[in-house]
Amino acid sequence: MKLITGRSAWMRADVEADTSWLFELKPRWIDEIDAAVVNLRRIGATLDNMTRDDFPLPTLAPELARRMWGEVCTGRGFNVMRGLPIAKYSDTEAAMIVWGLGQHLGQGVSQNAAGDKLGHVFNQGKDYEALNVRGYQTSH
Repeated sequence: MKLITGRSAWMRADVEADTSWLFELKPRWIDEIDAAVVNLRRIGATLDNMTRDDFPLPTLAPELARRMWGEVCTGRGFNVMRGLPIAKYSDTEAAMIVWGLGQHLGQGVSQNAAGDKLGHVFNQGKDYEALNVRGYQTSH
């Protein structure tokens, strides 16, 4: 059996010792996100039709590409973004922010057979054994 090595072969102690996987949003980046949300409202964009260009992030987008993309693709395989004051946004705006940030990291695709772009993780009372039901929609 070949031992898996490299940055993607991490253990809990590794990520506790090196927190470079945390991506803290700076105030100027939150301002860019706020301006992008205003732009979405101005143009009447929805989650279904918004594009990367509709969600401009002049200084944040290059940081996402520099710090997050490589870490996800060739590093540990994950990042955690912190600092977004989520309480100031509606649920719709929050979803559009998540989708807009993702647009700067790659091309989004539907997440399930229903074509949902974002999956809301909560128990919807669905049967875990049923077809087209995702585990995050159940109590399991």
